[in-house]
Amino acid sequence: MDFYGIDAKGYIVIPKVATLPAWTSDDVQKFFFCEDDSKIYYGGAAAWVDLVDLSNIDATWITSGVLDLAVIPTLTSDKIPSLDAAIIATGTIDAARLPASAVSKLVIVADETARFALTSPGDVVYGDTVKQIDPSNTLYFVKDVANLANANGYEEMSSYIDASFVTSGVLALARIPSIPASQTTSGTFDAARIPDLDAAKIATGTLVIARIPSLPASQITSGTFDAARIPSLDAAKITTGSFDAARIPVLDASKITTGTLGTARIPSLPASQITSGTFDTARIPSLPASQITTGQFSDDRMPDFLLNDMGFFNSLAFG
Repeated sequence: MDFYGIDAKGYIVIPKVATLPAWTSDDVQKFFFCEDDSKIYYGGAAAWVDLVDLSNIDATWITSGVLDLAVIPTLTSDKIPSLDAAIIATGTIDAARLPASAVSKLVIVADETARFALTSPGDVVYGDTVKQIDPSNTLYFVKDVANLANANGYEEMSSYIDASFVTSGVLALARIPSIPASQTTSGTFDAARIPDLDAAKIATGTLVIARIPSLPASQITSGTFDAARIPSLDAAKITTGSFDAARIPVLDASKITTGTLGTARIPSLPASQITSGTFDTARIPSLPASQITTGQFSDDRMPDFLLNDMGFFNSLAFG
């Protein structure tokens, strides 16, 4: 590097001036060696920059390489820009860099008196948890440090969780309380969960056919079968009882070969229809003699005075 008489290695020529001229926009990115203070200056975006004083270097000029920690000054908060948390992708932030409200701790106290004696920020800060041993190891969330001396400063942490928060996984059986059957209003139980039941417990609904075993007829002692369930039957199978009249079709008289018809079933008949057999005497009315025009009476039908007193015939002939 040539400083006009100053020998150096490199490829940049830095002009030498007696005194540093006033900065103008034309001086951006120019270098000058100033003889009066023996310093090198760089033309920054708005002023000359003393390259010996690293605190005056614009961070945008450093585009590659790694700085030595020894030459990096402690930066004030105004030199650190606001950063998106996504920019911090590796490493661990020192706890000392985090605000107290971002770090929660557990503080254990003996009883309520000790809890109400806590102070902030010495003992607890907002967001800390306090475990009170007496009476039941209750946990409290510190919600208002201005009211640590009374109940308003704390929120009891309940162990109960809204069921709507449980959206996946399987609960341990010990976490499920006894449930009355009336609470189960939908879904189907796993068969393994249903015990053997007395048939008397099934008082409504209809059993699936697959659940009904083959039954002997003797087991069916009441009720009526649906007609579709009764097969065609041989008449010999019907040995007792009576058919409903509506079930008997019109029959040819030749079909009636035994038994006796009820008199109400026999119509009035002309005498010509009676061609055989004998009437019961109770069925024959009193007749005038003029109605008897043929045949002979039996001797048994004749009175004694005709046979004994007249004695001239054994029977009478009527002609």
